[in-house]
Amino acid sequence: MSTQQVAVVTGGTGSLGSAICGALAEAGYRVLAADVTDEPRTPLPDTVEYVRLDVASVESVRHLVAEVLSRGTPHVLVNAHGVLHETTIETMLGEELEETLVINVAGVARVSAALAPHLAAGSSITTLSSIAARIGRLPGSAAYAASKAGVEGLTRSLACSLAPRVRVNAIGVGFVETPMRGDGELMRSRATDTGATLREVPMGRLARVGDIAGVVRFLASDAASYITGTTIMVDGGVTAR
Repeated sequence: MSTQQVAVVTGGTGSLGSAICGALAEAGYRVLAADVTDEPRTPLPDTVEYVRLDVASVESVRHLVAEVLSRGTPHVLVNAHGVLHETTIETMLGEELEETLVINVAGVARVSAALAPHLAAGSSITTLSSIAARIGRLPGSAAYAASKAGVEGLTRSLACSLAPRVRVNAIGVGFVETPMRGDGELMRSRATDTGATLREVPMGRLARVGDIAGVVRFLASDAASYITGTTIMVDGGVTAR
């Protein structure tokens, strides 16, 4: 069995997930990209392996754990999966609300709880949150905002439960150049057409995927050995306004 440290990235073939996989591979980890599709959605570096994962299925999560352990001892878990449905007061009575909470909150809890007992001492768990957890002015994001606020509460609880063996943090992701598929692309296109998105950002530009991946890599490193239970905002100053 390889002695190389193993990193697991859920949602690992999305735009952010694949960038995170690349950054961790460059840092020397043996990276497993886990995602819900039968094949990777985007090309992955040759050094990254693909594993299918449905975070809504306990059996699928157990299969992921077996796949991870067959490759070594996990040192890094990144929860980068997520779903965004455009929701309003009227539409939150539908299935979109339940799916959002199941995938974005319960899915993070399920994967983290399943892998936590197997993580090596000094390991880290990082989950992607969003500025939506902190601000209420994003139209159509009520369910998504609730799910990401839940992620941040879960992060604090897990950090206390798993300390000092494992560090647990979140990243508050701002407006990214490549938004989430589906409703995320729809909402961004409407805001971009009016220039509304860019006017929100004091730094004057949208985030690049490398901006997020770099912070994930930092949180996984020894340089972040005293950081746990917090959410680092990588939003260009949006939540500072």
